[in-house]
Order: sequence, then C-alpha cells, then structure tokens
Amino acid sequence: MPEIGLIGTRNKSLRSKALIIPSNNNCFFISAIGDSNSEQRRNSNEVIEQLIKPVMDSIGFKVVRADLINGPTQIFEDIKNHLNLDEIVIADISYNNPNVFFEIGYRYSNNLDKDKSKMPILIRRKDSNFYPPFDISGFRYLEYELKSSTIEYEKAKLL
Repeated sequence: MPEIGLIGTRNKSLRSKALIIPSNNNCFFISAIGDSNSEQRRNSNEVIEQLIKPVMDSIGFKVVRADLINGPTQIFEDIKNHLNLDEIVIADISYNNPNVFFEIGYRYSNNLDKDKSKMPILIRRKDSNFYPPFDISGFRYLEYELKSSTIEYEKAKLL
C-alpha cells in the first residue's frame, strides 16, 4: 500500500477530514537555502535544476524543497510531513547549516529501526570548504560538480 500524506489545513477540526494523497513519488530536497540571491540559494537552485530534477523526472518523482511548498500550514509541519512520508530524501551537506543537520537527524531517527532504504541520501559539492560535523562524518555521501562536462556522470551516481 502506498504511503499517504495529508494536505494540511489551519482549521484543526478539518485536519482529520483533509484529503489524503499518495506521497511515495516525492523526493524531498534538504539544503541550505539562504536569502534569495545568496550563494547557498543559487547552489540549491542549480543542484535541483541540473542534477536532482532530471534524475527524479526520469523515475517519475517530484522534487520538493521546503521554501517551494505553498499552503496554509506551518512550514515545520510541511517539513515534518515530507521527512516522514516522502520515499526519497536527499540532503546537501555542502554548507554548515543547522537546519540541514536537524532535518537529516529527524529523517534518520524516524527510520533507524524501520526501513534502512529510507535513510537520507547525502550529497556534497566537491569544492566545498565545509566538512561534515563528527556525528555525520562517518555517513557515506556523494560528491558532485555542476560542470557541463561531468553532469551526466553526476546524475548517474544518483541513480
């Protein structure tokens, strides 16, 4: 049976009656987002457009990032729902961002004893000056470059 998620509503009395939709075809992307024209936002947008979206489109998945979710719910509720229900979660650890680490930990802890295939996939930009903190330094991650000469190879690593 496919996993299900609820379309949120601010009206607590309607939450139990909210429309149920399948969520096993979502890929939630965790990354440092930053301000609208920051290096982190530009990198995140490029990673989605050049790397993650083409791969996810090829297998029938929709890419979702927290700041791109529109709806009446609190953003943390949306993030929790995606972390709990989405089939694939990819986290970019190229920047020292506490929100990214929190969301990785949340997804990891909720699947520790359940389904190992639902652990987050970690990626890191090859030229990043940031190295993961001790608690996740032992986790495997894929390094990527967004160069036209290597992008097809980078996509293949995600499949």
